[in-house]
Amino acid sequence: MRSQDLHVETYGTPSGRPLLAIHGITGFGARFERLAGLVDRPRWICPDLRGHGRSPTTPPWRTEDHVADLLTTLDAFDVDEVDVV
Repeated sequence: MRSQDLHVETYGTPSGRPLLAIHGITGFGARFERLAGLVDRPRWICPDLRGHGRSPTTPPWRTEDHVADLLTTLDAFDVDEVDVV
């Protein structure tokens, strides 16, 4: 299992407890832009999962690969704790 660098949209300010917004099967991170503007949350991290949006399309697309990608993304943002939606 190898993680990949994902394309990530961010909204809000870099301070405060972040929210990791994970899109559905046909989605991509930028779909959360409007919601981020409506919800009082300081920091949104919205990746395009592997095979979606502007992220690499390299298989495999197993759950454990998506999890590894997301953990790598959180490490890149120096995030230790996150709420997930």
